[in-house]
Amino acid sequence: MHKVLITGTGTGTAFALATRLRANWGSSIKIIAADSNPEHLVTTSLLADRFIQIPLATSDKFDDVVYGILENENIDTYVPIINEEINKSGKYFQRFPKMDIWSSPLSARLAIDKAFAKTWLQSIPLPVPRKISFDDVELERSYFVKPINGFGSKGAQQLSGNEIINQIPAQEIQQFLIEDLCEKPEITVDSFYDIRKGFGKAVARERIEIKSGVCTKARIFEDLVISSYAEKIAVSLAQRGTICFQIMRSHGEWVVTDINLRPGAGTTMTVAAGVDVLAAAFACRWNEPYSKFLEKKISQNGVFVTRQYSEFLMTA
Repeated sequence: MHKVLITGTGTGTAFALATRLRANWGSSIKIIAADSNPEHLVTTSLLADRFIQIPLATSDKFDDVVYGILENENIDTYVPIINEEINKSGKYFQRFPKMDIWSSPLSARLAIDKAFAKTWLQSIPLPVPRKISFDDVELERSYFVKPINGFGSKGAQQLSGNEIINQIPAQEIQQFLIEDLCEKPEITVDSFYDIRKGFGKAVARERIEIKSGVCTKARIFEDLVISSYAEKIAVSLAQRGTICFQIMRSHGEWVVTDINLRPGAGTTMTVAAGVDVLAAAFACRWNEPYSKFLEKKISQNGVFVTRQYSEFLMTA
């Protein structure tokens, strides 16, 4: 029986993973859900065999608590979700050499440092938005500004040069990336790859409507150029499983605007379109057949997926 620890289970990504685990493996696996919030505030706990409240990943106590769970629960698969968790898991490999950890020292650094990720993407090479130095900021021009250590779209925003100068203290400017604005559409790519077999599948999600930062309407499609970007990233990462990355257009070409070393909460929209990259990721890492999860072909015109919220009654 596989015993899976998922941390950061208050996120939509964790709920998506637990949902696909239960849908495809049922009671033949054991899911341990862990989060800094109490159980009655974490919906994923409804799908777990056990819930454990843990310190924040930024806490000095986090490592020892997670070490204890990994050892006491005899975990064989550890899936960190939050960037800080991914960063800390990068040093777990020596202590747990036989454990399947959904991370690596490289992915840990890529997750925590967007400036390093940008340089790494250029080295593959893949095109990225042009970086603007603070000294070159023009007052009336608009830019895209994001924290170097950020999670998802948190803290990322469009600002004018005047707003950058007046809103970001000079001593904090090194904590942000300033980039050229890109052109819509904004695309998230769900990328599955198995480095052992050299096989991959990439599905693009065009954001049609966003509410409070959550994509509620999307066009799901496949594209040869976008798939080539996904393969280049996957090979360079020695990827086994599913990640997602974002692209937009700049000067007529696709550029990679962000990379996440995990699937996203919106990856369930790709699953709804018939390509279950989440289940495929677990099957791949467990050396089980995964082709049945990826057989669906989606045209370049694509299909449309809409999203609604569901309510869950939780008890304290």
